[in-house]
Amino acid sequence: MMTNQVGDPGPEERHEGGEEILKNLIRLTVGLGSAVLSALPTAIEEGERIISQQSQTAEMVGKMAVTYLKHSYGTKVESGVQNLMSNLGLFKRPQGEGSSSEGAEAVARPSRVQEARADGDGSVGTIADYDLLTAAQIISKLPHGDAELAEIEKYELANRRRRTILNRLSEIRESRISPQG
Repeated sequence: MMTNQVGDPGPEERHEGGEEILKNLIRLTVGLGSAVLSALPTAIEEGERIISQQSQTAEMVGKMAVTYLKHSYGTKVESGVQNLMSNLGLFKRPQGEGSSSEGAEAVARPSRVQEARADGDGSVGTIADYDLLTAAQIISKLPHGDAELAEIEKYELANRRRRTILNRLSEIRESRISPQG
């Protein structure tokens, strides 16, 4: 063992220290790899458990919200939720239930709002005999004023809820909001 100065290790001692560091790095790498492999199944199970709990919580909150809305707003919410779930492919309606077509929309159904109207002339906004017209006929007669369109939308939402008319009203509203380009 040779030293150049007091306490200064020689080349052989430095070489032995480097070998020890290298051996420890290799041991550490193998140990970490082994620990990860042994913990992997447990980590996967824990991840699945956490995701499952969060999904169950989200489902429960969603059901509570729907129940509250049903209680507060009645069957309109239930049919709206069923339409949404059906459109998302999460719920399938039995044949003939809730399917709306142009032909079905043409059949007039009296409602609370219709019965409660005082004017009795059957007009909504500037459209006379509104309840006797098909959705296509109403769309062709839609007025240009915002207040009249809002009145028609309010009436349609409270009564027959024809998607064709409501979609067209929405398109008109969006075209007025979006910048012209």
